[in-house]
Amino acid sequence: MVWISYGIGIVSIFFLLLGAILVIGKQIRTSSLSAYFFLSIIFCIMGWIISNIFIVYLSQRARETDALFASRFATIISMVGMIATVLFALTVSPRQRLNPIIISIAIFLFGGVVGLTVSGDYSVALLPVMGGNYYFYLAQTSITWVVFDTGLALFAGIIFLVYLIKQRVFVEEKHQRVIEIMMLGVIIAYFISALLFATTRIIYVVTGEIMLLHMEWGSVAVGALVICISIYMGGIEAFYYSTEIHSIYIFDKAGSSIYSASAKKKLKVRGHTILSVTTAFSEFAGELIGKEVYPKEIDLGDSSLMIETKDGFVCFLCSRIPTTYLRQAVRNLLDDLSPNLVEADISALVEKYLAFKPIISKQLD
Repeated sequence: MVWISYGIGIVSIFFLLLGAILVIGKQIRTSSLSAYFFLSIIFCIMGWIISNIFIVYLSQRARETDALFASRFATIISMVGMIATVLFALTVSPRQRLNPIIISIAIFLFGGVVGLTVSGDYSVALLPVMGGNYYFYLAQTSITWVVFDTGLALFAGIIFLVYLIKQRVFVEEKHQRVIEIMMLGVIIAYFISALLFATTRIIYVVTGEIMLLHMEWGSVAVGALVICISIYMGGIEAFYYSTEIHSIYIFDKAGSSIYSASAKKKLKVRGHTILSVTTAFSEFAGELIGKEVYPKEIDLGDSSLMIETKDGFVCFLCSRIPTTYLRQAVRNLLDDLSPNLVEADISALVEKYLAFKPIISKQLD
């Protein structure tokens, strides 16, 4: 039984490492918060599994104090992963601002889990497994802890799944299969693993026997690997399938257009028109408010004009279903801009941070 647990843990870690490599290979060069949040999920799951493997080791030596510390760490690191899940889903969801209600619920549940985990009500007990042939330390918690812990895990999974369901509506048919694979991974990682964990506890309460122990490790790892594979299949565009970019304009400190491109082949609007209108709007808003302001986004109904400035450079990006991921990409682009870059260099930066090459159809004069 001990070696079965070790085996499940080692295989699970291998799956997670493989998944992380797949994501890093496709996404890390974008330097986006979405990629970092997703990798945080993977590494938090790894920390949770490694801590539990350590608990198995400590169980064979009856080191209760160390097992209690490892158990608490495993719980907290897994809940950090749930927070990262919520943040990841929100950064690739429509609009730029994180939903304060969702964030508040996640923080409330996280705080409850952490508070109860470090309190005196949380302990570990050395319980018999397989008819008393083996013993493992298992957490002994209150019903309240179970509600907070399970609640945050399910809440994170629901937020992730709902995001994917919404995104599937907007993507092209060729991308829907990738979204469906990702949805399958979420179901395995968040919901089936929770079901396995709950089943283990129910069987123990009813029969006094501990069965299916540590099977949730494998479920989480397999689900995470499936998600990573879908991201790899989706390539650099995987995190913003739902975003449709219409056009982009970049101006230098002198107000001259240094880059522009559009998905509209017959677009007649000149870049300076956008700059002039935005400047006029900024001055008008400043008069109303009584201080200098510059808009970050102008709502265009179904679309949005995103505006970012950095060191005198201004980027206007018009898109449908804007996301935090997209705004972060624009910021990264502006961070790398310098006055001595030529148009070819800027095009390379656009392709690096705004991987919408199939959408942009031509350069504008």
